[in-house]
Amino acid sequence: MLDPTKSKKIRLRRALRREDLLLVKSRTRNENASDYGCYMIIDPYRNAVVAGAGSNGPSFSLEDVQEWLQEFLAESEA
Repeated sequence: MLDPTKSKKIRLRRALRREDLLLVKSRTRNENASDYGCYMIIDPYRNAVVAGAGSNGPSFSLEDVQEWLQEFLAESEA
């Protein structure tokens, strides 16, 4: 059985993929780094960061990604 964090990450990746976007996790392995365990959203067709980029790289938590996606979907429906 998957842990809740992994399940959430899988759901978010799939939802973003339906919108032609990618969820990218920081590659930092240093637990003391500011971007450790953080994410950003990428448009692979333009090779551009859409959201979640801080001054030191990815800055979104999974909750931030979920909130951003909900706002994005609400705006696209309007």
